[in-house]
Amino acid sequence: MRVKDKMFLGQKHTKATKDKIKIVRKKQFPPMLGKTHTKITKLKISNKLKGRKLSKKTKLKMMGRVGWLKGKTMPSYIKNKLSIAMIKRINNNGGVSPANYSKRRYGRFYSKKNNKYIRYESGYELMACKSFEKDDSIKSYDRCKRVIKYYFNKYRHRYLPDYEITYNNGVKNIIEIKPNSQIKKEKNIAKFKFANSYCNKNGLKFKTLTEMSI
Repeated sequence: MRVKDKMFLGQKHTKATKDKIKIVRKKQFPPMLGKTHTKITKLKISNKLKGRKLSKKTKLKMMGRVGWLKGKTMPSYIKNKLSIAMIKRINNNGGVSPANYSKRRYGRFYSKKNNKYIRYESGYELMACKSFEKDDSIKSYDRCKRVIKYYFNKYRHRYLPDYEITYNNGVKNIIEIKPNSQIKKEKNIAKFKFANSYCNKNGLKFKTLTEMSI
């Protein structure tokens, strides 16, 4: 134990000292650190910010946080922090934000084959859409609209696969896209089992794709 610690052992701070400590802590740590806004507060903030134009400094700060602003290019200081694999994806994906390769990202991809926008719900789904577009053996593809019922832990659930593909030879595949780490989860195994039996009954083929096989 240090000498200073021995001097204050068993003693308490005065009110004046406590106030000084609070002021110092407020300067060091933001008041909302570790906290989240309520829905009412979020609505108030969004209403106040409506119609306001962001300054260049604010935009640069936002670029640093979210990685990208719509319609803007990625700054070099952020790009330098990214991995080599991610930089290759940025350069090859036609200007799509790298944030779209995260686990939960939503957007629309324009398909020339289908002459319409196709919805994707993750970065891996976006990668899959691009591979479907390049594959000459695929005639068309779209979001799957088939609802498959399955049982897990004695309860019945509804499962909607990601995509339905039609090949030039008329064969149709139901595609589910999942990260490789989630393939062997018990719930997903139950889903895939019922999806396989559904496809066999309806003359379809069920296939799972991961980041390794896209």
